[in-house]
Amino acid sequence: MESISNCFDFVSETFNKTGEYWFDFYSSLFGKININEIPLINNKQTSQIPNDQQIIRFRGMISNQFSPEYYFSQCAIKNNENTDNDTKEKDVMKIGMYQENIEIDKTCEIDSNNVNTKINERIPMLLLNPPNQTSWIQNEEEKIDINQKSNTFNKCIAKFYCHASLLKICDVIDIYGILRLPSNDETSHNEPDEDNKFDIENDSFKGLPCIHVIYWKKVEHYHPEIIPPNDNDNIVSFNKMLNEFRQNVENIRSSLINFILTFVNDDKLAAEYILLQMVSQIIFRNCETCIGSLSVNLFGFPSNDIHCELLVKQITQLYHLLLPYVLNIDITIDNLNSARLVPIKNLDSDVLELQSKHNLQFVEGTHVILNETPLTSGQLNNTGVLNIQALNELITKQKISYDFKFHQFPFDTNCSIIVLAKSKSMPELKCDVDINLNLNVLSNIVESNEEINDENEENQNNSNRKDITMHEVTKRKDSTKQISSEQLNEWRKYIAIARLISKRFSLQKNTRQVIEEDFVNILKKNHNSNENTLHSRLTLLRLMNASFLKEECDCEMLKKMQDLENQRLLRNQKSIKK
Repeated sequence: MESISNCFDFVSETFNKTGEYWFDFYSSLFGKININEIPLINNKQTSQIPNDQQIIRFRGMISNQFSPEYYFSQCAIKNNENTDNDTKEKDVMKIGMYQENIEIDKTCEIDSNNVNTKINERIPMLLLNPPNQTSWIQNEEEKIDINQKSNTFNKCIAKFYCHASLLKICDVIDIYGILRLPSNDETSHNEPDEDNKFDIENDSFKGLPCIHVIYWKKVEHYHPEIIPPNDNDNIVSFNKMLNEFRQNVENIRSSLINFILTFVNDDKLAAEYILLQMVSQIIFRNCETCIGSLSVNLFGFPSNDIHCELLVKQITQLYHLLLPYVLNIDITIDNLNSARLVPIKNLDSDVLELQSKHNLQFVEGTHVILNETPLTSGQLNNTGVLNIQALNELITKQKISYDFKFHQFPFDTNCSIIVLAKSKSMPELKCDVDINLNLNVLSNIVESNEEINDENEENQNNSNRKDITMHEVTKRKDSTKQISSEQLNEWRKYIAIARLISKRFSLQKNTRQVIEEDFVNILKKNHNSNENTLHSRLTLLRLMNASFLKEECDCEMLKKMQDLENQRLLRNQKSIKK
């Protein structure tokens, strides 16, 4: 198909067409072919990149958007050697779209005064491989799209010719376009004004592929095998999968809770809240209130550093096993003071600088683990104070304020946050619910650790104790040893479906009345309760409902939520009295 294999020639033969025209043309075309036939260049080596005539695709997160650059979308080329009016040839027309430069002979130049010469603008953006991907999601995407594991092209410059205003920082998109590498040809022209040229030779971007985008689409990523029900065709396939999971949801949910128990040392209450936190996401925003989001503070970790570290590793690995995007941040005085967590705009180079490798620029749907257990007393410098403020804004408002030197620019985000702490989290990091771990069952981790240490002393130096993995800690537990990749994938798909189904939450009429009565009783018992208390309980109810793959909430789900919250509050009250 010439429009795919020789895309640039195909486009260049047609004049007076806009970027919007070609966007719609290829949108229709891609709906009729197998999209996986178009080469994906993520992580490909240079030698594996297709020729510059063929359409390629790249999946990435928008990390930065630059100032518009102006170019000749089409232009007339005149030959300066033809000065005799009798022999002077007509100007040759050329297309300037989807290429860095228009190649012309040394004796020719662009006739900017010709009525057919047109100037338009395109928007350059920096795209990165989606950050914080867990290993299983990387393997799944490689299996579905390509079988290359070389780390060559993990970012690119993308130039958009239309609809760029619909995109924002941290959107994950698939782009389809023509690959262009920087050219040093002095006889090539395409920029009507050098001041408006985007500097692809900037040291920050040197060597990056540049893709001229013909078509793009946003990617909502929950699981590679699950397409969000955003149109009629996808709704049918999604509902079919939903009904299949509903038939066995009790067993799936129960088996997943039992699996989570092996990572939190049989603490059933903690396991339930971890599952609800995994399912949570922002459904919509009502002023400063984020509906559907649940941040959890899991505290009561062992005071013994080695035991504490082992338990943190277990929970961290649990998240990496089940979820596609996980960001781990260890909160220590040194980490807070050393580098800014938010992106910082370099006004000289127009680059968004990411100082920390655990920075707060991430894709929608990322689960953020804030590990506060290694935090000790110390003095915060200005960077540390700013980082605490950024984390507080992330938890309470689901916003990240990028630093543009002279002002802060807030970006909405959508993530799920869990804080791990030895005692209640810092006052600045106020979560929706606090859960005190059951210290009575934490002896399991001590026993496991002692057994492992004995084995380590026989086989290796004790200095390697901190590298003990979750599998070593739980290797004697049959439930963990017998987990197959098929079972893991079923749980991953279940969580993805539950997150999607949480958007369809509704209340039965009789349930509304019970909720109102429930809240009135809470106010009588605790005068400190307020609308945030009601909001938190409604969020838990939504998530409890979604975890059973239900759309309409009934009194049974309300009772489960009430029992869960009563257990949590009772346990937390006992820990305060101690």
